Amino acid sequence: SALQSGWLASSLTRKRGRRPSRRSRTCDRSSDVNVNVGVDAAASDRAAIVTAPVAGRDEDPASAARQSARLALGQFFTPAPVADLALGLILPRDAAVRRRMRVLDPACGDGVFLARAAAAGVGAAVGIEIDPGAVAAARRAAPGATVVAADLFAPGLERRLAPLGPFDAVIGNPPYVRAERLDAAQRGRIADRLRALDGVPATAINAVLGRGDLAAACILRALSLVRPGGAVALVVSSALLDAGYAAALWTAVEGLGRVEVLLEAPGERWFAEAAVNAMVVVLRRAGGAPGTGASGPDDGQVTIARLRTSTAAAAARAPRVGQLAEVADVRLAAGADPTRWAAALRAQPAWFELERVAGPALVTLGTLATVRRGVTSGANEVFYLGRARAAALGLEAPLLVPLLRSPRDGGAAPIDVDPDTTPQLALIC
Repeated sequence: SALQSGWLASSLTRKRGRRPSRRSRTCDRSSDVNVNVGVDAAASDRAAIVTAPVAGRDEDPASAARQSARLALGQFFTPAPVADLALGLILPRDAAVRRRMRVLDPACGDGVFLARAAAAGVGAAVGIEIDPGAVAAARRAAPGATVVAADLFAPGLERRLAPLGPFDAVIGNPPYVRAERLDAAQRGRIADRLRALDGVPATAINAVLGRGDLAAACILRALSLVRPGGAVALVVSSALLDAGYAAALWTAVEGLGRVEVLLEAPGERWFAEAAVNAMVVVLRRAGGAPGTGASGPDDGQVTIARLRTSTAAAAARAPRVGQLAEVADVRLAAGADPTRWAAALRAQPAWFELERVAGPALVTLGTLATVRRGVTSGANEVFYLGRARAAALGLEAPLLVPLLRSPRDGGAAPIDVDPDTTPQLALIC
């Protein structure tokens, strides 16, 4: 709904024909996020959430050069506390059971999840990675793990993995890459793998293939690689909750299993140089004995948690799902209604009181305005400018509008945004 969303993924036009206000403009994470993955632009399916340098971020040339070098080397990987937190949500307490487990990281990057799984006492860890440099780094980080140099969506991968499985859990931080950045060959491989999934509606798969980023495909691929009843814990963008293809993604997930947990750290960014707000999603593949997972039998509810402590402090506690209230504000949402998950994850308590009091008077934005996705240029470095950068270029004021790339840009109260102080501006033509 209009207030619940916090920010809008669109250009808006009043149904009465009025043009939208130019005082401020908001942008969709699915269309404005400038991300790339890995060590070169040609291979966009690498294993870390990263962002290319954006010219408008008012950084000095040396900083920009360092960022470019890090991007070229793929040095933007998951912090160890985030990996520990994700693992803690799915690993059993019993050390003997952990020693019998086999876990898979389908896009292992520099191997942090493999190393942390080994530190947690997991018996066997396997990683998949497409970039040779990252493969070498992962093998150094987790010398006891098996790292397979391969494309996650390559034909025949299951045959290579068969002697190493079955996998009790799948963990990791899949790449977040917009659909238009994938080349035709990669899109074809992804389509072949996803269309081969049993129990998933073809309409949902086609919608994910049409507009979904690579992380969405990786979620489905992960569920297909874990054993029946096994757990999946992935670090992904929270944009997957309300992107244009979100309904299709979660419908596809329902064909393979269920979502158990959504967790974020509202007080910190896990990837300081990435233009995404990340969360941990825990899923369970259908099948297997009930009650054998970390969260017990399916009760039809999704546990949604917002950390009150730092990620490191929460990871040190290694809370199970039932103990999350010790380190987080916890809400429950119906698993059958994914449209409620985003609000449950992001909204302040006042929102739910407003929703209760307003009742039917609170309507969705779509009843008041035409909502559409803006144009995707793929050139954020041209159209997104920091205020100092815009001033240095001497751009005329009529060509610039305030830009809100994240609710966090609004300060302590994201719903109250001063358009004159947003960190960035959008160049409009």
